[in-house]
Amino acid sequence: MMNLSLKNIIAPKIHIALLLLGSCVPLWFLADIGNQNPAIPQNYLNFFQLLHIDIPTSSLFYSLITLVFMLINGFVIAQLNSKYSIIRTRTFLPLFVFVALVSSWSSSHYLNQSHVALTLTVTALYFFFNMHRNENGVEQAYMGSFMIGIASVLINSLIFLLPICWIGFVLFQCFSPRTFFSSVFGMITPWILYLSYFHLTNPEVEIIQSLNPDFYFSFTFHELPLHSIVYIISISIVLIIGILGMFASMQSDAIHTRTKLNFLVWILVSITILALIFSNQAISLLPIIALTYSIILSHPLSLKVNSSNAMVFIAFCIINIIHIIFKTSLF
Repeated sequence: MMNLSLKNIIAPKIHIALLLLGSCVPLWFLADIGNQNPAIPQNYLNFFQLLHIDIPTSSLFYSLITLVFMLINGFVIAQLNSKYSIIRTRTFLPLFVFVALVSSWSSSHYLNQSHVALTLTVTALYFFFNMHRNENGVEQAYMGSFMIGIASVLINSLIFLLPICWIGFVLFQCFSPRTFFSSVFGMITPWILYLSYFHLTNPEVEIIQSLNPDFYFSFTFHELPLHSIVYIISISIVLIIGILGMFASMQSDAIHTRTKLNFLVWILVSITILALIFSNQAISLLPIIALTYSIILSHPLSLKVNSSNAMVFIAFCIINIIHIIFKTSLF
């Protein structure tokens, strides 16, 4: 049997790392070919429009800017993993898995506010991870929730991440009345500022009415094309294998590392549930799902370098490539 290894991908030389990342760029644009009429969620807050910059969604320049957003987020995620030693070895996999996923998910290429929301979410994780065993981490609780609050203004369903933040406080042994109320105030502050601005600029529009489309409950999984359903099931199986491998590998991790991994699993589960419940906003949540997916899958693949994990990684790559081929109708 062939002895497969991920050593050269886990810690690649610079030219190999650039080659791997560069290979995702054609995938990005190839995926766009099969998604010429993307479904844009209702009440979509185009980040460029908020800055009064008029860039057509269908333009190549728009796609390039969103691609840059994705690459920046990928490096921020890699730095998050490195700073807090979530995976206790130097690894390139979280960056590559994240970029490969988002490149394959063409629906997210047109939603720049999703990538901005992801940047805010990762920034919140920096604050929350600094709260380990610190019941007086009021500033971190406020700022982390403040970032989630801004993200929830862009994608309203993210407001339901607040209870997950409190679960994180419990996991990090920093839950206290001070951190709890700081978190609440951090979440509502961006909403107070946003709704005040909205009321001043649109006095004729009911604020609650303007939010209703974003909170519309729906479940449309059965309406997806067959190849998309097969892709979701396949990529979910890979994730489940990664989660099982992560729980098997994390027993050798430090306690603070285990709490961070468990917190990421909570975020993944909650975001997935939100994507199922608010399916009209599901594509807006894809980059955040990719964040947790990339770290969770990379954990066992980076720590146990064997043929089985190499096959899982190869399966992950093949599944995404086949998905793009079907999307572009080239198969």
